[in-house]
Amino acid sequence: DRKRRAQGDSQLYKGGSAPSTFPELKLRLLNQM
Repeated sequence: DRKRRAQGDSQLYKGGSAPSTFPELKLRLLNQM
């Protein structure tokens, strides 16, 4: 699961997400848990 999540994060990050929005993505993932 961790590896898959890491890959998903990297894909979203490469997808054009600005570094400033990256922490926001992590917060969303934490909230989903």
